[in-house]
Amino acid sequence: MQEKTQQEAADYLAQNHRRRTWKKIISILACIVVFCTTYALILPAITLENHTTYCGLEEHQHGLECYERTLICGQEETDVTVHAHTDGCYASEDVLKCALKEGEEIPGHTHTDKCYESVLTCRQEEHTHKLSCYSDPEADLESPEDWSRSVSCVKLTGNWRSDLIAVAESQLGYTESSRNYRVDEDGETKKGYTRYGEWYGDPYGDWDAMFVSFCLDYAGVKDFPLEASCPYWTEILQKEEYGLYRTKEAYTPKAGDLIFLDTDGDSIADHVGLVMKLLDATETEPARLRTIEGNSDNCVQYADYNRDDARILGYGELLEEPRVEYRWSQGGMEVLLSVPQDEELPEDAELVVERLTPENDGSGYGEKYAASQEEFAAKKATAISYFDLFQVSLQAEGKKVLPQKEATLEIRLLEDEYPVRPHMEFYHYSENGTAAPASNLHEEAGSLTGSFATKLSGEYAVVGAADVSADAPPVRAQDTREASTITPHKTIDAFRDGVDNPDTTLDNTATDKTDLYRLYLDAELSGQIEPIDLLIVADQSGSMHMDYDSNDTTEQYKDMQDEAGNAIFRDQAVRLVLNGTDNIEDRAVYEANKKKGLIYQFLAANDENNVAVVGFQGIGQYGYYADYDRDNNSDAETILGWTSDPQRADIEGQRENATNYCAGFLQADRMLDDPAVANNGHKKVILFLSDGIPTCHIASKWGGYYRGGTGNSTNTATANTTDQYFNELRTNHPDVIIDTVSIRAGDALTRLQSMADAGGGYCYSVNKTEDLKTALKKLMFGTLYSNLAIEDTLSLDVDLYDGQPDFKVTLKEADGTVKVLYENKAITSDGTSILASVSYHSGTRKVSAVFVPTYTPKPGSTITLSFNVKTSQSAYQKYAKEGYQEVTGNANTDYNGNATSSGQGGFPSNALAQVTYWKDGVADSQKYPHPVVQAVTCKVVIQKTDSRDSTKMLSGAEFTLYREAFAGETGVTLDGQDGSYVMVGEKLKTDKNGQLIMDNLIPGDYCLVETKAPDHYRKLTAPVPFTLSRKTDGTGQIEGSDLTITVDEETLPALRVPNIPWDHELPQTGGIGSVSYTAGGLLLTAAAILLLYKKKKRRREDFASS
Repeated sequence: MQEKTQQEAADYLAQNHRRRTWKKIISILACIVVFCTTYALILPAITLENHTTYCGLEEHQHGLECYERTLICGQEETDVTVHAHTDGCYASEDVLKCALKEGEEIPGHTHTDKCYESVLTCRQEEHTHKLSCYSDPEADLESPEDWSRSVSCVKLTGNWRSDLIAVAESQLGYTESSRNYRVDEDGETKKGYTRYGEWYGDPYGDWDAMFVSFCLDYAGVKDFPLEASCPYWTEILQKEEYGLYRTKEAYTPKAGDLIFLDTDGDSIADHVGLVMKLLDATETEPARLRTIEGNSDNCVQYADYNRDDARILGYGELLEEPRVEYRWSQGGMEVLLSVPQDEELPEDAELVVERLTPENDGSGYGEKYAASQEEFAAKKATAISYFDLFQVSLQAEGKKVLPQKEATLEIRLLEDEYPVRPHMEFYHYSENGTAAPASNLHEEAGSLTGSFATKLSGEYAVVGAADVSADAPPVRAQDTREASTITPHKTIDAFRDGVDNPDTTLDNTATDKTDLYRLYLDAELSGQIEPIDLLIVADQSGSMHMDYDSNDTTEQYKDMQDEAGNAIFRDQAVRLVLNGTDNIEDRAVYEANKKKGLIYQFLAANDENNVAVVGFQGIGQYGYYADYDRDNNSDAETILGWTSDPQRADIEGQRENATNYCAGFLQADRMLDDPAVANNGHKKVILFLSDGIPTCHIASKWGGYYRGGTGNSTNTATANTTDQYFNELRTNHPDVIIDTVSIRAGDALTRLQSMADAGGGYCYSVNKTEDLKTALKKLMFGTLYSNLAIEDTLSLDVDLYDGQPDFKVTLKEADGTVKVLYENKAITSDGTSILASVSYHSGTRKVSAVFVPTYTPKPGSTITLSFNVKTSQSAYQKYAKEGYQEVTGNANTDYNGNATSSGQGGFPSNALAQVTYWKDGVADSQKYPHPVVQAVTCKVVIQKTDSRDSTKMLSGAEFTLYREAFAGETGVTLDGQDGSYVMVGEKLKTDKNGQLIMDNLIPGDYCLVETKAPDHYRKLTAPVPFTLSRKTDGTGQIEGSDLTITVDEETLPALRVPNIPWDHELPQTGGIGSVSYTAGGLLLTAAAILLLYKKKKRRREDFASS
């Protein structure tokens, strides 16, 4: 028995050992399985970690866990039962109504797969990562700044070919992105992002052509088409407008040419590069060419080809650089500037010639005059009598633009317009003031031309001298006239200020004036600053009024015209221009027209100006015995003494009189000595008018004087004596400026020009009354403006107020008199000779006031165009979306008493407003500043109350505010509301008074969505819509609500929004209940573990006892 027990124990131990061995083996195998499984699961994660995806999706395939089985049979599971009749089975005590038999089995129901339907409950999309998922769309992106840096090492020379190669070489080694790419339809071919594609607009396209286009652009090559398609590029270059395509058989390429290749043998270009250089044939290599190509093995690199390589289709020839010309013309001077086109100057650059005077700070006028005098005297052996110094520049938007390369500057003087002297030179001044003459000064038919090849810097001058006698006084430097300027002003009057506007009745109507404004565009012509004493010395010889036959008006001699085009005599033309009318004998006619006269306008230009008029002629006999009263100066008279009060000047040609310049000079000398003006510090100017040569003179004899000369020609004695009297006038008054006007007197023009040269003035030759008026205006006022127009192109933020635009144009004279030129949709009687039209073009949104082309504004006068506008709806929409974007009105754009524009936020009233004009015959313009209009917003109050007690105010409610979306805006839909809405405010909370004050709202439709109710109240389940509008008095209102609330003394429209209170509070979720469940679960788990442990311990004890 004992042996048996021992044997059983040994068998048990052996069996237990085998069991433990197998357990170890199984554990090891299990570990291996777990390791392999874990590694298999981790490996994709490692792979994904090294290859980050950018598709934004998780990889996922639907499994069983993604579906939920739903019972659809409609039955419950039951067991098989045996039927036993009950009372319900009988209709009466003995009548059985049950269809089943006693003891009959009733089948049960067990659910099968047919009873269920699988429903996908997983919210993830099925997705398997593809090659495209690993492309990083943000990798290797470049901006224009990066492109510029990539070529920053290249210094452009202006040679297109060398510059193009230099830019291309700067790109060598660039490789398309391997991280940012697109995958072709085959799912395998990657096309990487490139800077050239980004530059062209196709970041992932084939980029060989875009690389070449990039290089052409950054090399500054102009007028060469830029393309991204090789086939299309070859087609374009073959078109007549370019004609730049060359076949390889008929053309030898040059560095910088484009080379087109056919790499697949279909005779269509599919690759392009740039020819870098030609390589000559060697003993081992044929003649080749080297190229620089993009998209060559995905990078920019060199490539070599035999010149007869079958892959070469042809070339695109790069032409030499063209040049750009800029022109300027004024007063008989033309300036032509030619610069290389690759300067990349602003498109709106224009040539500006600015005349310089001694008063110009930093001009170095005196130094340059001295340098020119030294250079001129060495060549011409005479002194300078004419010095026209000017600066030539290119300007864009009021700023100078300096070309960096050598330019060609040509100056041309037109002899019939510019005062060409016997001795002329053109000079260019370097920075150190050295005067360099034009290298090729030459005369052509009617012009004198000189040119410079230089950088556009420094100043230039036209220098001349007239032949003068040895005993003449020094030639006076030419006077620089004070140039009057037009200054544009633009202001805006906001009608909501409540102040009456004098130019419209719109602000007095019963309408909402919040968005109504009146715009004012002024063009002010500056008056003269320096006072002038002007002495007009007028020829009154017989040729000025050639009525020689007392029985005939001799119409054939009337060679000038009045305003109606009627023929008049020359003296009549002078009276018409100076007095505003020829009929000065009629006092009423003169008073009605005097403001049109230049004497009146000259005196009005400066209150301190003075004017006097003298006339000269030659009356009576000629010869030694024709005594002349020099003391009374018989051949001259003072027509108008010195005055600052406009008066009539009766200049009248004397029948059959000669021309005595000497008498005119003598009278002028005496007038300048008049104490009324002699030492008043004013500028002194003589304006000498004549229609012929001097034909007599004041000659001296023993004991007196006589009238010498022939009376019909200039002999030597008359010429010499005339020079003597002229020199005495200049000697006695060296500071006087002498201007001359030749009235249809070609034979006198040389003498009159010489007089102007010596007197530092200007000479004009005129043949018509209008030319006379223009010349005198230039001499009296310095600058002439004509062809005026005021234009205001309204911005999209402003609409013309169609209901009552009230266009008005006024003219304010220098003396303060105001004339209305346009009003009530018509030009007034005062405006008929000044204003041509006032119009508004709805297509261009342009308001225009166009003036009569010949109208020239007077110094000190101001023209004003005004009209009514309204803030547009688009301005309100723009404001609601982005505000004013820090835009403010320009300085000084507020109308009298307003403060809504200057420095204030708003939207510009004009896209472009300008005054255009001709200044001394040259078209010019100036832009107006930008006043602003506002999108005037409203403030509203939301009053939160108890639905049962409106006096109970509720704090702590929170809202999100939505505005109805504008056209083109993407919004959201709100429950129960039509259309879409955009959010304009969130977490808007009612205060302790239950009030939510919302500011900065434009009129329109809104919705409030309650996101949090006040404590103990139900949250609103539907949006609260409301419409905000304005009353006729401009105050805001909420349509359908008469409620207003006063906040900080401001009465605001209000909307009451009530909430319903909770009758009972709902139990709170969470809390201590979850803690109890958690504790109970832990206790049950611990009890289960304890029971298992005790059971295992009992089994061991039982085994040991056995």
